[in-house]
Amino acid sequence: MSQKVPWLIIRCRFKDETGPAPHTLEHYTDLFTAPDLESVAKFWQDMSFGQLDFSGSEVTPWLELDKKRSEYTGSGINQQGRRDLVDWAKNAATKSGIDVNKFYGVVLATHSDTDLFGSTARYAVCGPNHAPAVIFQEVGHALGLSNHSRSVADPQDYKDPFCIMSAMDFGDHDPTFNGRFGASGPGLCAPYIFNAGWLSWRIAQIPTNGRSPNKTILTLSPLSEQQPTHKQVATIQLNSPQEVTYFVEYRFDGWDRGLDQSAVVIHQLRPDGFAYYAGSIATETRIDGSGNTQLPGRDYLDTQYNLSVRLLTNFPSDRVQVQIAPAAAVQTMSVRQVARSTLGLTSGFSVKDQVLSGTHSLRDRLIELLS
Repeated sequence: MSQKVPWLIIRCRFKDETGPAPHTLEHYTDLFTAPDLESVAKFWQDMSFGQLDFSGSEVTPWLELDKKRSEYTGSGINQQGRRDLVDWAKNAATKSGIDVNKFYGVVLATHSDTDLFGSTARYAVCGPNHAPAVIFQEVGHALGLSNHSRSVADPQDYKDPFCIMSAMDFGDHDPTFNGRFGASGPGLCAPYIFNAGWLSWRIAQIPTNGRSPNKTILTLSPLSEQQPTHKQVATIQLNSPQEVTYFVEYRFDGWDRGLDQSAVVIHQLRPDGFAYYAGSIATETRIDGSGNTQLPGRDYLDTQYNLSVRLLTNFPSDRVQVQIAPAAAVQTMSVRQVARSTLGLTSGFSVKDQVLSGTHSLRDRLIELLS
């Protein structure tokens, strides 16, 4: 069932700002509300698989604030100043005869680049020169996504190259493409789509014993598909060495077409509510801008959580087949190393005592035992 979220886009300028308008009314209408262009509305409609309905959104004429530019004091460390700016714009809209309260939230499109932010209090602010990618992120905050995304390797905000909620620098990568309005994409990572309640039946939950997953082979459709033929996300819930949920997703085409290579991407969702990029397996061969050949990958391995993801088959772009299993399935280690690490043993481990007669493979028996 879709949720109507009409927005009021308030075009505003300080009372001492002069000069021609930076863009036409049509530009703002298309950028924020067009359902058939790569707009803000279209992006979030796609990320929610049609569950967010931006219809009824409106763009105001240019409204003059009752403040000078010098009176704006908002910043990341002065949130009250930012809230003041939003209130000034809402007041200007009300004075012009607009019922602000009939809209789900507001986006301030300022006459010049003044600030860039979003809040779960249902407002966002951007300037005329901000790229769609960062606008998507700020509107994401206004839609209730309070957190940025991070990376396991560098657990700070903005370090996920596969999530729009890292749009400030994407971990020093550039996964965007040049769309009609500028740098756009990539999509939203699966953990945050899940948290928003938009994945529903699109998830395959992998059985585990809390310490490792059962060996499972499954086919995934791209996360960008609106009408997929297969599941789009695999989740693995583990509680050792600490609680974490892994998400495995296939990123290809659509809002992800700016990626260097399509990829099977692995994220963690931790109890702190943040999504952490854990790793990826490239699924195609590409030539980069320097003429170097980028080859597909094969495995993702996390020995700490006893998890492996292996790319088995890359079908013609519309789906991939992966194996999710304990680390031993892809790991080159001795039987005793794997057993001692996985079972947390401090004493000896007897292969003879553990392996059943008649088992075809010692390796297979170990994987079975440790799963």
